[in-house]
Amino acid sequence: MREKRVRRPSRPLWQTAAEAVGAEGDLLARIPVIVVRAMREAEITGCVGILDYGPERVALQMEREVWILTGEGLTLEDFRDGTITVRGLIRGMRLGGEEER
Repeated sequence: MREKRVRRPSRPLWQTAAEAVGAEGDLLARIPVIVVRAMREAEITGCVGILDYGPERVALQMEREVWILTGEGLTLEDFRDGTITVRGLIRGMRLGGEEER
């Protein structure tokens, strides 16, 4: 019986998407992508830094804006290559400046 192989892309998905839509350069690489799973986990791609971190509020610096996540028992996990995972009970997400609380 032949074994199935999982093919992994040799380049980032944003590069493939940029070619498909005819976008120039790394335009799509700077677009943040947020995947929320059952309001218990958020995987955020495009994060360039952590501005504030606590069990009720997380502020993430994206390329051009700040994303604020609020909730209970928030923890940060697995921050690498611009992707970070926030776990806990996520009550809200919004764009906002760091001065807002």
